[in-house]
Amino acid sequence: MKWELLNAEEILRCHVFSLWRHRSRSPRNGTVHDFDVIQAADWVNVVPVTCAGEVVMVRQFRHAVAMVTLETPGGIIDPHDGAPAVAAARELREETGYQAGELVPLGTIHPNPATHTNRCHIFLAPNVRLAGAPQWDATEDLEVRLVPQSEVDALISSGEITHAIAVVALLLARLRW
Repeated sequence: MKWELLNAEEILRCHVFSLWRHRSRSPRNGTVHDFDVIQAADWVNVVPVTCAGEVVMVRQFRHAVAMVTLETPGGIIDPHDGAPAVAAARELREETGYQAGELVPLGTIHPNPATHTNRCHIFLAPNVRLAGAPQWDATEDLEVRLVPQSEVDALISSGEITHAIAVVALLLARLRW
């Protein structure tokens, strides 16, 4: 079932991803097709839970959908992070001001294997504590929200949480709660 890659050409390089055109041959009938592929660094996502059983979430404006979304903290693994857990701890602290004493790996997913090459590493952070003010970068303007664990299912079911990676992260975390 694996297609033969005949050519890969970078079409566009942006700040957080690059767009490539892959020309590949079908193993079934030998026809050649072009596929657009987005190459990006791996991501992390964290489900932080306080000692009181509240999930620390963030609300932020997302430019692609032009709306405010409710989601779990996360972001790009920077080159200096080295390991996904380091990036997860950093993103949690920067976006929410909370600090994890422990990060439990919940799994690694492909956010969209049809178009993206990267992976997202998901962590549960039990018993987080507030360590200070968030440290947002110039493109972040977030609101930290504490959500009781008992309300998570309803927020997903009602469509309040629509970010696919956040939904997967929360569902994976529920398997450990």
